[in-house]
Amino acid sequence: MTSGSGPSGVFRNLELFRSKRVSGREFRLPNGRRIDLLCQERARYGFGALVAIELKREHERGIAEQMIGYLDSLKEIFPEREVRGIIISGREDAVAATVLQGVSKYEISWLCYEVKFAPLVGTE
Repeated sequence: MTSGSGPSGVFRNLELFRSKRVSGREFRLPNGRRIDLLCQERARYGFGALVAIELKREHERGIAEQMIGYLDSLKEIFPEREVRGIIISGREDAVAATVLQGVSKYEISWLCYEVKFAPLVGTE
C-alpha cells in the first residue's frame, strides 16, 4: 500500500467483522481457538464473504490445516455466508503451499511480508 492510497488486492473492500457481542480482533471460535482478524467483504446487498486473516512471524507447521479448520468452523457458525482465508507470514512453507493447492472448497491466499529499514532524510 502506498502512502495516501487505500487497501488493494486481497484487502480491498474488507472491513473488520463486528456483531452485537463480538469484534473481529482475535475472534474466538466455539472450540476455543482464535482467528487473529475476522473481516468481512463490503457488499451492496446483504453480507459479503467472511475473511479469516492469520498473522505469523515465520511459517509454522500446520498453518494450512489451521486455516482450513478456521474456515470449517466459520462455515458451521455462519452457514449462509461465504468464507475465505488469508495467511500472512514472514516466509513460505513448501509443504503448506502444497496442502493449500489441494484445497478446492475454500479460497485461501498466502502472502509473505518483507521488512525493509531505510534512514529518514536528514537523520543519516
